[in-house]
Amino acid sequence: MTSRKFGNAGTPYASLPFNRSDMPLTEYHLRRHMWLQYGITLEQYEAMEVAQDHKCAICMHNDPARKNGRWDIDHDHDTGRVRGLLCHHCNILIGAASDNPTILYLAAEYLEKHGREIGG
Repeated sequence: MTSRKFGNAGTPYASLPFNRSDMPLTEYHLRRHMWLQYGITLEQYEAMEVAQDHKCAICMHNDPARKNGRWDIDHDHDTGRVRGLLCHHCNILIGAASDNPTILYLAAEYLEKHGREIGG
């Protein structure tokens, strides 16, 4: 099974758009992950956060639900294109639905039909 990598995976470290010596190690690792996995810079991530008013693009909550306080970077698993920033719960939700809108619509209809009834 082949691994699908998007962003700038396979980019030589020499061509990262930042220098390790200019920042603390934790920031370097964050920047490196965002660049190699998603093809975005920390500044682009922060701009997306501001554009979304520091809220999840789905549920509009202002809590990323991550211990590190960062939003999940949602991306199309076929193309690698970054779609937006989500709280961890919403990212898990769309991932569990395999990014399939039909499943999510059907799940919403199911919840509307059955409400919060439990056990009859």
